[in-house]
Amino acid sequence: MNKKQSMKAFLVLGTIVAVAMIGITSSNARVYAGGYGNDDDISWKKFKNSNTYEDANKKTQKCFERAHDRGDNLAGYEVEKCEDKPGSYD
Repeated sequence: MNKKQSMKAFLVLGTIVAVAMIGITSSNARVYAGGYGNDDDISWKKFKNSNTYEDANKKTQKCFERAHDRGDNLAGYEVEKCEDKPGSYD
């Protein structure tokens, strides 16, 4: 294998690794506001069917519910607060 061939192989391998990393990070991203409209008024029905809600433990889910009930809607900062401290809205 000469220098040109090894350089091409290196570039192809680098491209494959970069695309794979982008795919992995985007598939693990938690999206709770995107697609639900305004970040200050997240659709409760859609949020309850989201991975963020379904993957949360019972205490965090209860926090989401209490945050929603307090203001009759749910905002992005409330979701973050419940994820960080599930007892926030006790």
